[in-house]
Amino acid sequence: VIGISSLDNSHLSGTLVALGKDSDHVLKIRDFQFVNLYAEYQNPEGLKLRFGRTQHPLLKYKSEILWDNDIYFDGIWAEGKCGLARDTRWHGGAFQIHHDLRFRGDKVFALGLLGTPKYGKTQYEWRITHYSYGLRDPMNNGWSRSTAPGYKTLNIYGAIDTPRQIRFTLDLARNFSADAPGAMHHGGDALNATLLLGKMKKNGNFQLIEQYIKVGEHAVPGSLVSYEKRLNMKGFQTDLKYRLTKITNIQFTFIKWNRLEDSVRVSGKPTDPSYNRWELMVNHSF
Repeated sequence: VIGISSLDNSHLSGTLVALGKDSDHVLKIRDFQFVNLYAEYQNPEGLKLRFGRTQHPLLKYKSEILWDNDIYFDGIWAEGKCGLARDTRWHGGAFQIHHDLRFRGDKVFALGLLGTPKYGKTQYEWRITHYSYGLRDPMNNGWSRSTAPGYKTLNIYGAIDTPRQIRFTLDLARNFSADAPGAMHHGGDALNATLLLGKMKKNGNFQLIEQYIKVGEHAVPGSLVSYEKRLNMKGFQTDLKYRLTKITNIQFTFIKWNRLEDSVRVSGKPTDPSYNRWELMVNHSF
């Protein structure tokens, strides 16, 4: 499997950038990189092995509280039947991760279980994954907003998909290496609850996505999440989409977040205590 895209060479989060780049930048061959380049093997017993560069192997079974959808992994991924139930599989992987085109030896290891049972017409999904990060120097190695001494994160995900085009997901994470005060360990915890209405199967269809997000400052390295301001933040995000054609849709997004802790102060006053933003986009696929 091979996939090629234009990349922002300074960051690996938010890599899928516009072809125009900056007004004073002429697009060159080095602006394009492989984002999917892997070989996959699967035997009749259900064992699957993947070698090379890939998007997150659990892309369909996660939110973006821990991993931006544009983060790519270089390494090996394995999954197979575990025998607990017919629809349950184990998974594990070892990867190098990096925020630009230079490898510094930053690693992540994953191990967990995933189930996809179906009862009647309702699809259920659940996943438990433990991530162990091996960052060489999270304070000075370019990972923005990284203050925890280490990252050993347990991630629990669940989803319900009904035949009435209603989907609900809950994504929870705790970094057990976080050194944060507070009875609720909020500095190392993360939560995403998402309600999705509609699937835009036909032209003229709408889709509404409502998210509640709460991510502690020590939950995950900031450069790996969708928006770096999602660390030390809690709040809501609303997305309303309208399908014009099979390859074109209009999207309106509104974001309202507030700080969990006043981590940055100037003259005794907190800076950036809240974050309000709206976007209007036209998305067209080629």
